[in-house]
Amino acid sequence: MFKYHSQEKYGAPNMIDGWIVKFFPYDKKGQRNNLKQLEGTDSLPDEIVKVDLKYQEVYNNTVTETPLELWAGFVGLEQNKRNFALRPQISWMIRKKDLTNNKVKNKLMADAQGTGFGRGISIRVKEFPSVLLELTEIKKLEIRFINQIDIPDEISKIKIEHLELFGKISKEGIERIKRLLPDSDIKINGSRI
Repeated sequence: MFKYHSQEKYGAPNMIDGWIVKFFPYDKKGQRNNLKQLEGTDSLPDEIVKVDLKYQEVYNNTVTETPLELWAGFVGLEQNKRNFALRPQISWMIRKKDLTNNKVKNKLMADAQGTGFGRGISIRVKEFPSVLLELTEIKKLEIRFINQIDIPDEISKIKIEHLELFGKISKEGIERIKRLLPDSDIKINGSRI
C-alpha cells in the first residue's frame, strides 16, 4: 500500500509513503532517500538509465567503430507464486544505437506544425540537435540552451515563423541570428529582436 499526500487534501507538502518508496533508494542527484517517505515526484530518478558506448574493432590497422547504448534499471516485476509478493526486476542490456533518429524526427515533424500555447517544438539542449535541420518548416520553435546559444548557418534553410531562444549570447550572435532568419519572429531571452 502507498499513499500520495497532496497539499490540497492533507495540507502537507506533496509526499509519497509506503512500500513503493523502497523502489527508489536514491534520488535524481544520486543522494540516498530515507526509504520512509519521498517529497514530491520531481526528485524520482528514471527507471531506466541509458549511457552511450563505443565498440571499437581493430583489424589490420583499421578501426571500425560501432555506437552502442547501455540500458540499465528496473525492467519489470516478478510475482511470487506462493504469497503473491512483488519483487522488482533489475537488469541491463546493450543495443546498437539508433542513429537515424526516426522516432525523434517523426515527433518533431508533428510538433513543428503546432501553434498556440503549449504547441510547437520546445526543447532544452546542450547543443543544437542536427535532426531539426531535416525539417523544412516550423511554426513555433523554442530552444533553451544549457549554456551558450549556438545556431548553425543551415538553419536559414528552414522556414520558421516564431523562434524563441534562451541561453548566453553576444550582441554579434544576436545580429547573426537576425541575418540568418530575417523573416522570422525572434525572441532571445524573452526580448523580441
